[in-house]
Amino acid sequence: MRRLALTGTLTLMLAAALLFAPPFNGFDRISYALDQRPEESILFIGNGRVSENDMPTMVRRLADSAGYEKKLRIGVHAPGDASMTEHAANPRVHELIAQGWDHVVLQAQSTEQIDTPNWGKWWPPTTELIKDVQQSGATPWMLVTWRYADHCVDDPNWTTIANDAMHTSIQQQHAQLKRNTGVDLVNVGVVWDMLARKKIDFPLYMDCSRPSIYGSYLSALMLYNKLLDGNIGAVTYRPRGVASDHAASLQAAVVRFIESANGPKVDRSGKGAVLCMWSIYVSIQHGVELCKLDAQPSDAELGRSIERIEEFTLENTTIGVSAGDLRDYKADTYKQTKSMIDAGQGDAVCRDIARFRDSLADGLKDQTDALLSIPREPLWNPCI
Repeated sequence: MRRLALTGTLTLMLAAALLFAPPFNGFDRISYALDQRPEESILFIGNGRVSENDMPTMVRRLADSAGYEKKLRIGVHAPGDASMTEHAANPRVHELIAQGWDHVVLQAQSTEQIDTPNWGKWWPPTTELIKDVQQSGATPWMLVTWRYADHCVDDPNWTTIANDAMHTSIQQQHAQLKRNTGVDLVNVGVVWDMLARKKIDFPLYMDCSRPSIYGSYLSALMLYNKLLDGNIGAVTYRPRGVASDHAASLQAAVVRFIESANGPKVDRSGKGAVLCMWSIYVSIQHGVELCKLDAQPSDAELGRSIERIEEFTLENTTIGVSAGDLRDYKADTYKQTKSMIDAGQGDAVCRDIARFRDSLADGLKDQTDALLSIPREPLWNPCI
């Protein structure tokens, strides 16, 4: 009788624990209830880019696979195509935040961030939510997402906004939001864009916008990295359907992002700082045009070298250098060179440009080949 009574008591205790456990499946509920580790909690507020493929649960499984010291309690409010404006106006969202969490992940709607006409319109409601999270005692994280797919198999007419400008807009708007509020960013979009530009043999997109299982796994890895503050080396979990080599590629991309973000911004490859050399080439190209120097055979190779370095940069950056950033730099450099010439410094500027161009004339292609021979983060320093 004593054993039966004890068994009945344990059953009631387990039933009560399961009643208040996070919304996992049956096995997850039982393992969570029996887990003796202290608890850490994360609430996700967003839309389908968060909830697709049950990404928040992936974060918990990554933590469990790596032997994380705490068990994660996960909460999710991510309906359909919900926006920050809708979330901020929803009393249920504020009630959820007030329940008490360690971290709250916020994710903005993609169409809120597309381009200049929408610039900053989502900041006020997002700022309201960030303050709400901070006042609750939790740490807010903004999940920085990705641009739309370039080539959408579901909609062949999808061409108007599926380009690099959207990536630049998302990055710039989140950077400004961070400056405004101090919110931490989990920048999935940077690593996503780097991978999307490479010839990877698995899809990050499920359609024009939503993540595939690989894209969701990338988001989960980035979030778990944020939880650990920069160490995912012990992770063994990969979702069903994700091959081990593909999982390793995604983990390596995140590790590379971590190393780039945390490491010194100095090129130590022995091949030279990629963006430094690119800036020199660009200055020479602008100078040749503005100084109206006679054409030389090396000018065409100079143009090709600039294009090759830009392609290398976009394929290898993990710190958010975009095609828009490169265009802006070139435009600024052109204006600066022109203003110097217009201010009466033309003779000296053009003499230097001609001298630099002559020094590059022989062996320019070989020099660029050597510069780009090792895939690495494109950096500015050390600059000659």
